[in-house]
Amino acid sequence: METYTEGPQIKSVQFHPGSTVGLVAGVSGVASLFQVDGYNNTKLQSVQFERFPIHCARFTNDGSQFLVGSLHHRHFFCYDMMADKSLRIINSPAAEITHMKVCL
Repeated sequence: METYTEGPQIKSVQFHPGSTVGLVAGVSGVASLFQVDGYNNTKLQSVQFERFPIHCARFTNDGSQFLVGSLHHRHFFCYDMMADKSLRIINSPAAEITHMKVCL
């Protein structure tokens, strides 16, 4: 209830593999991190991905980064939480991936 910046549709929710942080992302292109305590669930940070409606979002196995993908683009983003930077990654045309329906 603290934020509505993720848009009218939440497309992805995932918990961090090693802490009590939750990742919430939606069609507005915003991914937010929350400290999940069961009471307040305070928002820690939001990251805006311009003109990029997010369909899936996942933490990496070590939990230091998260990936966001879209049904509308051939690329996806990797966000490094420690460096506070995002990297745009273009899917290989040889792999014939046209969108990110599921972040693996």
